[in-house]
Amino acid sequence: MGDRPHVYEEALIGRRLAWGSEHTVHDYGDTEVIKFSIIEKFLGAKGAEKTAYDLDISKRFFGEFFLETRLAVSPDGRRTVVIQKKVRGRDLVKNDLRDPVLRDQFNEIVRRDRSMISEGYAVVDLIGQAGFFTRKICNIWVIDDTLRVIDSSLVELRGVPILSALSPLVSKLWLLRQDALIEDFLKKDPA
Repeated sequence: MGDRPHVYEEALIGRRLAWGSEHTVHDYGDTEVIKFSIIEKFLGAKGAEKTAYDLDISKRFFGEFFLETRLAVSPDGRRTVVIQKKVRGRDLVKNDLRDPVLRDQFNEIVRRDRSMISEGYAVVDLIGQAGFFTRKICNIWVIDDTLRVIDSSLVELRGVPILSALSPLVSKLWLLRQDALIEDFLKKDPA
């Protein structure tokens, strides 16, 4: 899955900025953020494998739409984290798609997401925890005049004995909610 990750510097970890269903996000120096997997805390090496696998798949399918992201490991080598460029952006809302450029980008992201699913991969979490309960797509951000996928989490728990049994149910539920929200975003508003 690519090059060996570098070691992150604990001294650069700053205040917590967000807490999602799968990770916490902290400042990392002045120009980046660092994401710590909540799942990895409980699953150890399996969680680290999931983090690396999810990132690899997301980068492969979303390409230039995926926010600049890299893996790193803790100084003791026991944790794998995701480091991203710190950006100013906001969650995607349906009104953003009135802009034809953003609408075209959204259509391409959806096409790539559906291609990923049709190739047998788990659904990537595009809506985010907050998006599951709101009318926003929280893991696609509007940054200037561009859309970026900011999270690589696949909604699956492969290789985790007890949780693997629940994974298909959780993935299906997540996919139903995400698809409903995406379909609503794709509908043109009546003039």
